[in-house]
Amino acid sequence: MSDSVPWKSTGNPFKVFVGQAIEGDQVVDVVVSTESDTPHWGVAGDTGAGKSTVLYIPVVHGRLNGWVVDILDNKENSMIEAEGHSGVRVHKTTGPAWALSPSS
Repeated sequence: MSDSVPWKSTGNPFKVFVGQAIEGDQVVDVVVSTESDTPHWGVAGDTGAGKSTVLYIPVVHGRLNGWVVDILDNKENSMIEAEGHSGVRVHKTTGPAWALSPSS
């Protein structure tokens, strides 16, 4: 099995290609339908399992489709590569949505 899967555009802002999976005896594309231009993503897993890496997929997809992306990163170091890029706001503290400011 491959260690990585090349990026694929779905051509649809509401469908995000997230990788490939084995289905029966075939390798198939896995696509998440967001049904919204404001999807919420969460990934659970052990330390080092690749949660942050997986979450970069919707960040890139959102920016390629012109969306502003807000990232809530209480861990403070897991989404460092996204900081400072146009259209990406990384929030490091929790609070009411109206009180959150970029890189706060």
